[in-house]
Amino acid sequence: MKTRLEAVGTSRALQSVELYSSVAGDVVAVHFEPGQAVVEGQVLVELDSREERLALDLASVQLADAKRLLDRYQRSSSSGAVLPTVLDQAETAVAMAEIELERARIALDDRRSILVSFNVPEAFVGLIGPGFTVDLQTWVSREAAADGEIVDIGSRINPQNRTFAARALVKNRDDRFRPGMSFRVIAEIEGASYPVIAETGVQWGADGAYVWSIRDERAIRKPVDVVQRRQGRVLVDGELEPGELIVVEGIQRMREGIDLAVFDSRLIAGETSSRNAGARRTAGSD
Repeated sequence: MKTRLEAVGTSRALQSVELYSSVAGDVVAVHFEPGQAVVEGQVLVELDSREERLALDLASVQLADAKRLLDRYQRSSSSGAVLPTVLDQAETAVAMAEIELERARIALDDRRSILVSFNVPEAFVGLIGPGFTVDLQTWVSREAAADGEIVDIGSRINPQNRTFAARALVKNRDDRFRPGMSFRVIAEIEGASYPVIAETGVQWGADGAYVWSIRDERAIRKPVDVVQRRQGRVLVDGELEPGELIVVEGIQRMREGIDLAVFDSRLIAGETSSRNAGARRTAGSD
């Protein structure tokens, strides 16, 4: 007696690490490729630091303003004259307004393009990746709202749901979308190529599916595997050549090796039309 055990195995690296940033922010650059060896001290991920730089500039302006006011107060303390602080305050207001304007520009640039994250079944590993185009729909409309381009994919398979993460960059020029919105992501993935035949050409027997092929005007039975059904057509896997003739009507009369007469249906239709036209002309002459 033999017992056959089947299980689902999950692969994992011998050594791995999860990275966490000490501050929140958007990733603007990733300085390594999947599978690349890295060394201690190497910068792996770079966060957007524009907001922090602007905050530093704002603090510098405020500090400079405070120093100017203190210096003027110190110099005029002995004379009691009124300090020209109005001009200093105006200059400070202009500098602060420029910084606030730059902040607004950053916020606007971030919304002109957004990133849409979604999960992909592990069966599509190697079939979908950076550069692949996807269509996005909002949940209020079935029409394509925008198209996106996948910019990166996850390096691991989630063992709980057997998927890997992918992110697509989507243009948001008319500012219709907002961060946090959900989308229906549609990807048309082309797999292997298979012969496609009419559904009526597939028959079933004790050994599975088969078709009747025509070679040298003789019927040949060929086994096939049904791969996919498509509205009256079937993708099959079998020893079929491109352009090979398959019987789709009168299959009940087929037998292995019987002689068949092959006609071009288009020529037959043309001859029938010519005969009918001649008959109409003769009837008209009478």
